[in-house]
Amino acid sequence: MTANDALAVAAIVLPLAVGVAIGIRSLREAALAAAPWTALPAFVAALDGGASSVHADALLFGTTIGVEDVVTRVFLVLTATVWLASAAYARTYMAWDPRRARYWVFASITASGNIGLVLAQDVASFYLFYSVMTFGAYGLVAHVSTAEARRAGAVYLKMALLGEMLLLAAFVILVGARIDLPLHEAPRAVADSPHRDLVVGLLLAGFGVKAGAIVLHVWLPVAHPAAPTPASAALSGAMIAAGVLGWLRFLPLGIVALPGAGRICLAAGFAAAFYGVAVGVTQRDPKTVLAYSSVSQMGFVTAALGVALASPSTAPLATAAILFYVLHHALAKAALFLGTGIAMTAPTGWPRRLALAGLLVSALDLAGAPLSSGALAKISLKHLAADRGAAFGMLLSAGAIGSTLLMVRVLSLAAARRGPVARRPLPWVPWLLLLALDVALLAAPPIDRERLELLVDPASVASAAWPVLAGIAIAFAGRRLVRGLAIPPGDLLVVFERVGAWLRARITGAVRAGVRAEDALRAWLARRVAVPRRRQTLLREASRLEHGLSGFAPTGVALLVLGIVLAWASR
Repeated sequence: MTANDALAVAAIVLPLAVGVAIGIRSLREAALAAAPWTALPAFVAALDGGASSVHADALLFGTTIGVEDVVTRVFLVLTATVWLASAAYARTYMAWDPRRARYWVFASITASGNIGLVLAQDVASFYLFYSVMTFGAYGLVAHVSTAEARRAGAVYLKMALLGEMLLLAAFVILVGARIDLPLHEAPRAVADSPHRDLVVGLLLAGFGVKAGAIVLHVWLPVAHPAAPTPASAALSGAMIAAGVLGWLRFLPLGIVALPGAGRICLAAGFAAAFYGVAVGVTQRDPKTVLAYSSVSQMGFVTAALGVALASPSTAPLATAAILFYVLHHALAKAALFLGTGIAMTAPTGWPRRLALAGLLVSALDLAGAPLSSGALAKISLKHLAADRGAAFGMLLSAGAIGSTLLMVRVLSLAAARRGPVARRPLPWVPWLLLLALDVALLAAPPIDRERLELLVDPASVASAAWPVLAGIAIAFAGRRLVRGLAIPPGDLLVVFERVGAWLRARITGAVRAGVRAEDALRAWLARRVAVPRRRQTLLREASRLEHGLSGFAPTGVALLVLGIVLAWASR
């Protein structure tokens, strides 16, 4: 095993081992001291530049992990960086939390799954690590155990289960018993599948839950405010990117033209970009605004994906644009979450001014201000859209105006400071380092150097400047209008919950009516048929179990849908 191979193994095993060690009383203190630094092997592996490949026959059906292509390397850089920065931030943030051991257990497990799915090179390993990340994150969302956090955790878990169910159906249809299919063969397998359109739809929706796709985004605005600040940074910076990685790994980009799926992605992408802005500017919590900003930003990624699906010749260019955009978003969004936490609790004077200045830098970057990595990311998208007509470019510029509106909203809410002044040291160092790394992204972007020269072109500077200036002007002109608007976090979630409550009441009423009829029939039979006492007891226990299981209606519906999909695909 080479040094690079050892780093790849340690990147997954170390956080998982530390998470387990925290649960052992004799090892707990040492494990808690090591927990903030468990993403270091992944960070070193990302920056090392060497390839690696490790195969273990004893795990699953044969597990393969490693760094084999630029997609793996870029996602490993962003995942390791965000987890390392959020963990270093949490080292101070969680130091006096009585539940800190529980936090680090779930954070370590989630980080191991997140890093593992990036390094996974076969379908079985990818799905395993993806599931570990998914269910480990529940403990981060529901960490504080308030009513709000428990609701957010329940919403997150339901949406996560929906995504897992859709992906499981896609993988079963796609690979069947060949679960060890290498990931580099998966796009071709999708393209050649007799159920290609169904599989593509399941993959788009399944990974779309994590990526915050329109309608499937409802968990983000309730999960981010409920989770601790460092967990929010990891959720929005690294876990959202995992959904995009799933799209890049499995969809047949560059292999076959899928104009129908491409049009759907384009429409859904721009719908998310503008819907996230429309709802986000009405929010009162800066973390909720940042969650809607993630929905909006991932809308641009979804639109770029739609271009690649519709036109295979644009796939290499689209992949490069998506990689850079996701990397830029992960670093900028994590810096915004961590900076917001500091700005809202920093004492007045220079600490508060420094926090707000750092937030301003990250906000301008995400909005795509001239000479920033955000501007370069948007240039790459506009270059991708060169042959899509003027409408595509105008939509991107309008989206930049929307991004600016959201950033102005975040800054205004953070400046108003709603949190109590921190009485303990603030985690300045990890935030400032992450901020510096985001700014330094311009030094080595994962795109052509020719594109970097466009950043200082006068036309590009003007193209990046006017949407930001327009967004600032609109934000100040409409600030009184926003004060009167109030859309609940989760927006469509409120509708879903009300419809669900109505359906649940109807189903419960029907079940109770059936139970009463069944009990009446049994009582009538008991009066006419002699039944031994032991059998009567068994019948009562069976009836009690049946009534208990009837409460799991969502699970039953989910399994029914999964069964219908698999039955239809196996015709």
